[in-house]
Amino acid sequence: MNDFLEQWGEAAYTTTGFFWMALWAFVLGYIISSMIQIFVTE
Repeated sequence: MNDFLEQWGEAAYTTTGFFWMALWAFVLGYIISSMIQIFVTE
């Protein structure tokens, strides 16, 4: 049982890391796209 919990914790940690990287990519892309629309389309 302890081995299962250890593997589950490691999987959750890895999943959180991937989600965090993807979230930052989406946020930065959205910010850059917004700035381009604000400053270019005038």
